[in-house]
Amino acid sequence: MTETEFASHGWWEHFKETVNEDPEMQVRGHDKFDENFYVEIGDERFLVAMNGGRIDEITPNPGLNHQWSFGVEGAREAWEEFVQETPPAFNHEIIASHYRTAVRNEEGHLELAGDNEKIFQNLRAFQRTLDLMRKAHNDGGNL
Repeated sequence: MTETEFASHGWWEHFKETVNEDPEMQVRGHDKFDENFYVEIGDERFLVAMNGGRIDEITPNPGLNHQWSFGVEGAREAWEEFVQETPPAFNHEIIASHYRTAVRNEEGHLELAGDNEKIFQNLRAFQRTLDLMRKAHNDGGNL
């Protein structure tokens, strides 16, 4: 995948396959990661519906009838750094990136939003799901 294809319909389908076929995700998901979350890339929002550690559906531009527990937001440039095979420091994983935004008020990083309890109850599976964005983007990469 190239950066120009990032977040396209085909990219999200490839990401879904990558998550659903990942053996580590099956362990981290514990068949219990059922929280829906959104990914906001610039002005675009995508709802990722999880069911037992697997992605059921990815919905672009979710509406009033959709529900989610938490999300992660950032400028397209921050996401493009996040999905690089070797991302720059502080955009290499979600907690480091969130810390830079929420605590240090630095721009250009990703930020968590929503129900903190749900985020931390599902942190390992959620992190793995996000990390698999990198694997999907780099056709395997080194994850």
